[in-house]
Formats: sequence, structure tokens, C-alpha cells
Amino acid sequence: MTDLATEKSDALETAKISLTELNGRLEKILIVDDEPLQREVARHILEELNYEVADVSSGEEAIAWCRDNRADLIILDMMMEPGINGRETFAQFKEFRPEQKAIICSGFSANDEVEETLCNGAGSYIKKPYSIAELGTAVKQELGKKE
Repeated sequence: MTDLATEKSDALETAKISLTELNGRLEKILIVDDEPLQREVARHILEELNYEVADVSSGEEAIAWCRDNRADLIILDMMMEPGINGRETFAQFKEFRPEQKAIICSGFSANDEVEETLCNGAGSYIKKPYSIAELGTAVKQELGKKE
């Protein structure tokens, strides 16, 4: 894992927060993942933590969705097929919505694509499978950052 990804991952692991502290205030989260089961799991977790959730199955769908809707946070899978990956999706978001907050979720180890996305402003990287606490902490921390 690269240094920046390691630092951000370590920060999440060391955060000791109770699940009630992870509850949101109905912030809108967009899940972007090509795997239906991953979208379902993330949706369930986030809805239980009091977030409003939408989901799409590709980077292209995410770009189209965000042109007409706003998300307080986007959760991006890095490897999506077919179509554009998480890095490319985030780069396109930044062109028309530079303040967009995002976190990266991937079943693969951090790589150059993850590192570049983090350097371009994504807040953190969490590896799948993740726990409720890991996802909730990453979301809460990113939403709490000042723009």
C-alpha cells in the first residue's frame, strides 16, 4: 500500500467511535459500484446510520446522476467494468463540481490509481470487505472536513 493510502487507512483504524456517534443527519450519499451486492450492503449500512442513499452501477451513471442531483459524499469503487473507473469518475466530478467530497472503496490493495485519486482530493481509502464501523467512520470523517 502506498504511503498516503496507508496513512489515511491507519487513521480510520485508530478512530475508536461508538456506532451511535457515526449517525448522520440525513446527508445524501451516492454509492458508485458495479457490483449489486456491494451497493446493497453499503446502502443498508448507510441507511441504518441515518443517511439518505442513492446508488448507481457505473461511473457514467454517476456523472449523469450528479448533473441533476447533489450528493454530500460519493463512495467510489475503483475498479468498475465496463466503462470508466473510480479515478476517472472522480476526475470528471471535479471538472463540474470541484468541491465534491468522495471516499474510495476497493476490494483490491491501494495502487497508483487509488494514490492519484487521493492526491486529487478523495478523502480516504477503505478496503472491502469493510465493517459498519469502518464505513461509518470514513463517511463521518469526510463529511466533517471543511471545504
